[in-house]
Amino acid sequence: MPSAFSWHTALVNFGVGAYTMSIDKKLERSNKERVFRRLAKVLEPTGFHLGKSRFFTRASLPVIEFVHLHKFSFAPSFRVHVGIRVVNDPFVAVALNGPNSDEIVSPTGARYDFQYCEDDESVDRCVSKIAEFVSNVAEPWFGLFRNRTLLIIA
Repeated sequence: MPSAFSWHTALVNFGVGAYTMSIDKKLERSNKERVFRRLAKVLEPTGFHLGKSRFFTRASLPVIEFVHLHKFSFAPSFRVHVGIRVVNDPFVAVALNGPNSDEIVSPTGARYDFQYCEDDESVDRCVSKIAEFVSNVAEPWFGLFRNRTLLIIA
């Protein structure tokens, strides 16, 4: 008889990360909100502001640069998406058109892991790692499109 499906095994096998602990859903939601609030404070000096849609946005006209956190439903963890949007773009939805944390490795060669647990320390660690991703990956990518010629041909 085949063994029961295991999210932990699936996540490890497919390289998404390892979710090995159980966390109360109410506490998980509360800590998710703490990640957003703390990250907003960390990113504010760089010009990013947290909007109602859970996008951190920064105007660099004629584009809006954004960082979006996707909260996984199966784990207390995030994937980070980066993108830009031309202000007068008539397309209705925001396109996640930049790099994301699943496809990028850190400068040490490790995969980015934005997981948090029940404790305050893990929330701070998650915020710190997301801020590092923004600094090391998002900012250089945004910088490419500040050359408006590149933006026009992209």
